[in-house]
Amino acid sequence: MQSEHQKRKTQFSEYFDPNLIFRIELRSEIGEKELSEFLSRCDIQYISPSPAKDGGLRYRVSLAEKGDFGKITEKLARYGQESKNKTFFNVVESFEPIPPEDKIGERLAERPLVGGEIAYLDVELWRMETPRLKDVLKGIEKLLNEKGGEVTDQITTQSFCLMRVKIDKEMLNELLSFPEVSCVDRPPRPTYFRPGELRISLSEVDTGSPPDPGDPAIIVLDSGILSGHPLLKNGVGDAISLFSGYDGIDDVGHGTMVAGVALYGDIKECADTGCFHPPVWILSAKVMRGVRDPETGDIVASYDEEHLLENQILQALQSFTERYNNARVVNISFGDPALCISGGKQQSMLASFIDELAHEHHLMFVIATGNNDEMDFPDKYPHYLYEDGERCRIVDPASSVYALTVGSITQDYVSYKAEGILAPHQGYPSPFTRAGPGLNGMIKPELVEAGGMRPYNVQTPYLMEIAETGIFVVNPQWMEESSLLTTECGTSLSAPKVANYLARLCKRYPGYTSNTIKALLLASARIPDDRPKSLDINVHGASTKEAEPIYNVYGFGQPNLAYAGDSDFNNVLLFAENKIKVRGVHYYYLYLPDTFIGMEGEREISVTLVYNPPVRRTRMGYMGTQMEFTLYRNTDIQIIAARSPETVFSESANDEEVEDNEGSGKIPKIELYPKMTLRSKGIHQKGTRVYKKTPKIDVAKPLVLEVLCRSKWVDNEEFRQDYSVVVTLRHSARIDLYNQIRERVAPRVRIQ
Repeated sequence: MQSEHQKRKTQFSEYFDPNLIFRIELRSEIGEKELSEFLSRCDIQYISPSPAKDGGLRYRVSLAEKGDFGKITEKLARYGQESKNKTFFNVVESFEPIPPEDKIGERLAERPLVGGEIAYLDVELWRMETPRLKDVLKGIEKLLNEKGGEVTDQITTQSFCLMRVKIDKEMLNELLSFPEVSCVDRPPRPTYFRPGELRISLSEVDTGSPPDPGDPAIIVLDSGILSGHPLLKNGVGDAISLFSGYDGIDDVGHGTMVAGVALYGDIKECADTGCFHPPVWILSAKVMRGVRDPETGDIVASYDEEHLLENQILQALQSFTERYNNARVVNISFGDPALCISGGKQQSMLASFIDELAHEHHLMFVIATGNNDEMDFPDKYPHYLYEDGERCRIVDPASSVYALTVGSITQDYVSYKAEGILAPHQGYPSPFTRAGPGLNGMIKPELVEAGGMRPYNVQTPYLMEIAETGIFVVNPQWMEESSLLTTECGTSLSAPKVANYLARLCKRYPGYTSNTIKALLLASARIPDDRPKSLDINVHGASTKEAEPIYNVYGFGQPNLAYAGDSDFNNVLLFAENKIKVRGVHYYYLYLPDTFIGMEGEREISVTLVYNPPVRRTRMGYMGTQMEFTLYRNTDIQIIAARSPETVFSESANDEEVEDNEGSGKIPKIELYPKMTLRSKGIHQKGTRVYKKTPKIDVAKPLVLEVLCRSKWVDNEEFRQDYSVVVTLRHSARIDLYNQIRERVAPRVRIQ
């Protein structure tokens, strides 16, 4: 490596000072902090984990700060003799350069550059310290300019550095040889379904008046909007374009349909009542434009070739949030089907960027899982959704941990033209939806909403075009077709429904934090009872392994705005907003009324937790903190709270532990599903227990909720992690649960 490094220093000295970057292959796991501290002693700067081609993360990328690998080797040999360093040397397999082929992204590998082709490509650089990075950026731009290439855009965040370049194959090969380059890939491409038809005239509807000026706004990042559409014009607060020479007008149609769903939620309900009164505002940003497909002649959506999508998103959000303090929700109904993020993969740059924006600006993002166009339907439905490796996994940027990711389920209506066609039942997964898990195995999608269906009977191809099995949407071609509405399918239309729910909750509770708003909506979600046979198991008693396919497809279920935020007679919500220190523990308690236990019927207890940790793409542990919760029963709170923090944090959760554990000597708890090991992987957590028989809960003792915060890499003693927690109690019997619990609730917990 040293000789090659010296050659590079001679060859590229007029452009930048080359860096000696290499990767360390590990035999087994080692703590990131421990590794970083040891390398620092050897003048090696730890940069980032590096995914292997097999999807693992066994490599660690590092930089020789003084560029002398010979001296580093001497130090390593010397330190290797010390017993305290034996652990490090036992897990290290090798130090090696990163081969160019390992830097080729999935899209570029699938469609390599050919001779004579000049293409726009995305080039990611390793996130070194800023002065080094600026030197490399400046040098690469100078080098490419001299060779006839071009850097058309670039963005640097705390976690990554990305360039959009216009180059040929020769320049690509040279870039791939640079140790500073992490990955080169083709830019992402969006894909969508085509609209059908639906007839409705303006004389049949009441469009009402615009929302109040201070009502919440949803930022829709898409292909623009036809703001003059009769059903949209009262709800469009602003429309901008991120393309030079373009206004915010939708030249694809997709953005208009998405915006309509975001504005109204259930357009079918609006059509049935004839009432289109916009409850929130839409702020539209055009980040895609229409181009003609040279093969089919169709108009398709395309990103800006010269500019990074990340920069366009940043500019759009800055433009809106600086001028509108009511902008709280962002909808993204596009994604890159060539990039699936799941399991042990590293977080994508776009998803990481969204997480940083959400954390910094307290915005709530809603992102569609993406559509699966290569489905084995109906032959292998629904098995292909959760059995076919990455083929049906969620697409970038749906792996954003801050976003509520939304999949699609079938609706309860189709056109009369489809009456004789067999289709999946209401609430079944839409055949085109995508499934989780998300980053590091976390539950993704979190929610599902109606997005259309596909008939089982596909023997006559034209049937799909006339069956109209999509959901109601605003028709972007209303003038040509003399119809205000049409039907369309796709997860693109499931996501804006959830965005609408969040905005409505913000309108109802303007002072609540984003954590609380999301927690209230998640608390209302239910997995549909009617599911395909292979997914029809009782998740409130199944092992984690058995239940994972259900959570990967449905998440926590379909939200119900009627149950989000308000208690009623036999449905009670209690919530708290709080801050917790790292390695801190909080306790909340409440007493159940006798009737909740004694009255026959189905009882439900659920806990929802949402928090907003700092994130870093360059860390093995992507999130800086990890929160968990446990619900205890039949024990005084003084006994539970008297345990030392060491005891609390050392008690690991046994994923298969049964609830009746009084005889074990441990404090009895209520086992919530999904169990802790699965639900605690994400920042959106929910655990539920359903009792059909009388539960073994002593109402003379409180239910005690324990909430704790672990450190992943945040070590600042002054740091406080914001979070919101919601406890939901339901009973199928007609009992006055609300007032009975209100009389006994602990004052620290608010009751809705």
